[in-house]
Amino acid sequence: MAVRQQAASTAQTRADTAPRRGVDWKTIGRYVAVAVVLFIALAPFYWTAITSIKIDSEINASPPTLVPHSFTTNNYSEAFASNQPAFAKDLLNSTIVAILTTILALIAGSIAAYAIARTKFRGKRGVLAIVLSVQMFPLIALVGPLYVFFTNINVYNTYVALIIPYLVISLPITVICLRISKKRP
Repeated sequence: MAVRQQAASTAQTRADTAPRRGVDWKTIGRYVAVAVVLFIALAPFYWTAITSIKIDSEINASPPTLVPHSFTTNNYSEAFASNQPAFAKDLLNSTIVAILTTILALIAGSIAAYAIARTKFRGKRGVLAIVLSVQMFPLIALVGPLYVFFTNINVYNTYVALIIPYLVISLPITVICLRISKKRP
């Protein structure tokens, strides 16, 4: 009899401490939100990838197809063909400019971020506000003056004419991101 009572009380204790098995709508809502954001973020990549393997008539079809009916890799072979050297040259130029801009932004940004994070000086908040305000400036407004400036100093149509504006664009965010990593623990 005592064994039955003990078993019954043990079963009751387990039922009281067992996790609730109902539907957790909060977690389901979070997963649905993540799935929607993921779909929105990845849809352009999917569209670009499937368009690159579609045939010409399917690319221009109305309504567009979400899944290609026929696949072709001719678009890639035409882009890198020997009679189309411009694409390979443009890809090389973009790679060189991106690598040089990244290296220069990291070097200059890490120096500036270290100085801002580790030293105490008057106007520190003002410097950070100026760095942030550069990010808010509409960069298209710089195109005309940069064209005139670069043609006057004879660097138009060179790597320097591309690296300098890209460095101006990327340096503020580099400083802000690296400043966080340079703070004292």
